[in-house]
Amino acid sequence: MQSAPAAAALRPAATPAMRPVALWLFACAAMVFAAAVIGAITRLTESGLSIVEWAPITGTLPPLSDQAWADAFAACAASLDGVTASPSGLSHDGRTTAVAVHPLGVDAPALRERANRADVAQRLDELASWAGDRQVIVRVDRTEPSKNIVRGLLAFRELLVAHPELRGRVVHLVFAYPSRSNLAEYQEYTAAVERTAQQINNEFGDPNWEPIRMQVSDDYPRSLAAMRLADVLVVNPIRDGMNLVAKEGPILSDRGLSLVLSREAGAATELGSQAIVVNPYDVRETAAAIFAGLAADPAHRRASTDDLARIAGSQPPQRWFADQLSALSAT
Repeated sequence: MQSAPAAAALRPAATPAMRPVALWLFACAAMVFAAAVIGAITRLTESGLSIVEWAPITGTLPPLSDQAWADAFAACAASLDGVTASPSGLSHDGRTTAVAVHPLGVDAPALRERANRADVAQRLDELASWAGDRQVIVRVDRTEPSKNIVRGLLAFRELLVAHPELRGRVVHLVFAYPSRSNLAEYQEYTAAVERTAQQINNEFGDPNWEPIRMQVSDDYPRSLAAMRLADVLVVNPIRDGMNLVAKEGPILSDRGLSLVLSREAGAATELGSQAIVVNPYDVRETAAAIFAGLAADPAHRRASTDDLARIAGSQPPQRWFADQLSALSAT
C-alpha cells in the first residue's frame, strides 16, 4: 500500500476590501470560517480573506463555527501591529470588530422530506441490495486533501487486518464529490483516493464480496440514501470549520448509527459527547473507532443517534442567520 499523501495547505485567494454590509452578506451566504495556525500567520485558510481585510471593518461579526475558531482568529489578529484583543472584540485604529460564535445546524424537517423522495428511495434500494445483510460504513466528502479520505480508507484496511472476522461481513460506501478538478493537486489527490480504494478491493475482495463501493460524482440522492443506510458514519477531516455531513447523518439515519468524528472538525464541539472522537492522523485509532462503532449495542446507538440529531437540528439555517442579524444590530 502507498502511504497517504501529505495534505497540502490551501492558500487563500486575495479578496478586495468590501463594505460592511456586503461583507456580512458574503460571510453569511458562504459560511465563512477563519483559522490561524500559530503566531504571526496573517492569512485565514478557509475564508479566503486576510486578517488585514477583516480587522479595520467597524462592527462586523465574522460568523465563526465554534469557540476554538474564534480564539484562533483573535490570536492571529492580535499578532499584527496595532491590533489588540479584548472581551469586546478586536481593536484597530480606534475601531472595534466583535467576534461571534454561530455554529450552523441543519433544517431537519426539510432534509428528512428530501431524503424520502422517490429518487432517494430508488438509490436506497440499490445500495441495500448491494450491501445485503452486511454492516455498512459510510463516508460522504468532497475530494479535498483536508477531508482526509485516504487515511480513512487506510483505517478501513487496518480494520480488516486487525479483525479478519469482519471480512465479508462489512462494506464501505465511499461517495465523493469532485472538487477543484481543474487544479493538478486536486486531480492527484482524487487519483490517490481511487488508487487506495482499488488496492484495498484487490487485496481483500473476492467474487462474492466487494469491500469498497466508491463513486466520485455529484449525486445528492445517492448520498442521502447512503446516510440513511449507515451503521457507521466516518467524518475524519484534518481540519474543518464545521462539517455538516456529521450533522446530516444522524438526522437521516433509519436504524441508528455510530459517528466516528475527527477532533479537528468544528462539529466535534457540539457532537463530541455522543460521537467516537478520533485523531484524524492516527489510522489505527480511527480503525479502532470504526470497530467500536460497528460493535455498539443497537439500543445505545439509536439513543446516541437521537441525541446527535437533536443537537444537529437545534440551530437550523433560518435561526442561524436571524441570530447573527440580531447580534449585528446590537453592535
